[in-house]
Amino acid sequence: MDDLSTAHYTKTKTLSVGEPGYRPDIDGLRAVAITSVVVFHAFPNVAPGGFVGVDIFFVISGYLISKIILKQTANGSFSFLEFYGRRIRRIFPALIVVLLATLAAGNTLLLKPEIDQLTKHIVASTFFAQNFLLLTETGYFDRASDMKPLLHLWSLSVEEQFYIFLPILIVSVNAVRLRVGIPVFMLAFAIASYRWGHQILKSSPEEAFYLPYLRAWELLAGAVLTATEGRITRMLSLHRGLPHILALIGFGMISYVIYALNSTSQFPGRAAFWPVFGTVCVIAAGAENIVNKQLLSSRPFVWAGLISYPLYLWHWPILSYLRIVVGNTPPSTSRLVAVAISIGLAYATYQAVERPLQKVVFKRYPSASSCTLAISLCCLAAAAAIVNAGLLDRYRPPSLINNTGNFTFDGRFETAICRKTYPDIKSRFCNLAEERPPTVALIGDSHAMSFYDGLAPLVSAHNGNLLNIGGFSCMPVFDAPMHSHGYPFRTTECIGAINAALAEVVGNPHISTVVLAGRRFVNTLSDDERAAVEKAFRVTFDRLRLANKRIIYILDFPELPLDPHACVRSLPWVTPDCLVDASQPLALRKAQVDFIAKLARNYPDVKVLDPFEVLCRNGTCPVIVADKSLYIDDSHLSRDGSAFVAPFLADSIFHSGQNAATFPAQ
Repeated sequence: MDDLSTAHYTKTKTLSVGEPGYRPDIDGLRAVAITSVVVFHAFPNVAPGGFVGVDIFFVISGYLISKIILKQTANGSFSFLEFYGRRIRRIFPALIVVLLATLAAGNTLLLKPEIDQLTKHIVASTFFAQNFLLLTETGYFDRASDMKPLLHLWSLSVEEQFYIFLPILIVSVNAVRLRVGIPVFMLAFAIASYRWGHQILKSSPEEAFYLPYLRAWELLAGAVLTATEGRITRMLSLHRGLPHILALIGFGMISYVIYALNSTSQFPGRAAFWPVFGTVCVIAAGAENIVNKQLLSSRPFVWAGLISYPLYLWHWPILSYLRIVVGNTPPSTSRLVAVAISIGLAYATYQAVERPLQKVVFKRYPSASSCTLAISLCCLAAAAAIVNAGLLDRYRPPSLINNTGNFTFDGRFETAICRKTYPDIKSRFCNLAEERPPTVALIGDSHAMSFYDGLAPLVSAHNGNLLNIGGFSCMPVFDAPMHSHGYPFRTTECIGAINAALAEVVGNPHISTVVLAGRRFVNTLSDDERAAVEKAFRVTFDRLRLANKRIIYILDFPELPLDPHACVRSLPWVTPDCLVDASQPLALRKAQVDFIAKLARNYPDVKVLDPFEVLCRNGTCPVIVADKSLYIDDSHLSRDGSAFVAPFLADSIFHSGQNAATFPAQ
């Protein structure tokens, strides 16, 4: 995507300054890459494997950049300073423009946790370390990838990290007079990178995707092609039909994977081999075959290829911000408009920023230009830090400031008091309100944890102390047969954590009341699975009753069909429906309600509470109450949401009575 444009396309097809040779078909191949990426991001059903466009870019970049390095090392003119200066002058102008625009939009549209993440991404991108940062962000509560406006810059980081390594390799081999062995060294590194990445794909797919040394083989494929191009050209000259056949095979491979792969495919690994090999075939076939000359060298393809770098930079932030402000998948017409805007901005950036600088300023003042651009990018990182510190908050909409604490899980998973009191319970969630024996225990998954912030101070107000122990998707029963949402276990850590928590409840004389809660059944349970879950609940209820514990079960709260962030952005031209029809979330949790209703008939002393009674009224469930969001995402209560429902829960906990739920919500 950031690889050097092979030329400024004109009728005479003149070369750009410093380019070793111009092939319009490579610009056309770049057009195939950027088109597949943009279409995949905007309309994934149209090109389900369009993400391989990045792999095409990797090969093209490796081919072009290694050609420059090999030529200059061969004639003794290579300079590291000049090489990186060229990279700065090529990459930084458009990158600075897009990062500035993304930061400005973020300061207007994003909530505090979102702007914090964006500014971190900007800083990481300025130092080309975005792939490493993204690798640290994968997790249960990580924001969806389409909500990260600078996610796509991982590939730019991988490329620039690769170009720290490649010149050193080539110059070192050349220095010891092993220049003829350069293809062998690069091929060996490529094979090692490919095999390593394939081996860890199943165990660590995120590492296989983001780590530069596991994606280096794709760029090295282009570099190996450059180093062996002369031999390949001589082989293809043996028969005039060979270049045509090779180009057709390569283009066919690329076209096939764009439609054959999808987001569920194991990638990169072996699946990435085909677009990489196909790209190598197309480039190796030369410029005069039927595919490259008639199709890829045509004016529309070349034009799209010339704006491919700024288009790659622009399209994802625009699509991402559209997704952010709408709150769910935008309509197809909106996505089409977003793509059109991206193309317009890319062309404007190419014409108004890249070409003038390359043709005039960079020619006259190359060194000064490189220094100025590097300083500018550092200043941009400083500006991101200023925004992160909140120094520009007065320019942000009040609704974003008022909901600062509602859209972060920071501090909600555990307290130091709890970890100190229960060091042997290895649970993801461990919250204890005060440093004294607990009187009420809240056990379950992240939906149960959502109730803690609002409920804890009310329990304390009744001279009690609330303990919350649980884990991600953990069913609140002894020896749970599966996750709380009804899917098989990904890990058995839930069993150990919940068993230990419930054992503490049973054995602790200070705990008089235990509150169990969990998410609805997302997965439809088979008869055997339902029987296993029912048995686990019966065993749990029986053991708790035998220990004279008062049992309360909280049904799941409404899950939203949209991202609640969109409801607090105060955008006059975007009006998401933030008054949700209750029938949809009611239908989603019907299986859980039916299950608990049947179970409760045999346990009349178990009190069942239904948050719908508070969160939904008159057939609707509001996302915003008094300018505060009740939700942190589509399926977890925010701090204000927890406080909103807590009086209802506390009233039921501290007032005697039989089963509180009438189970009308079907």
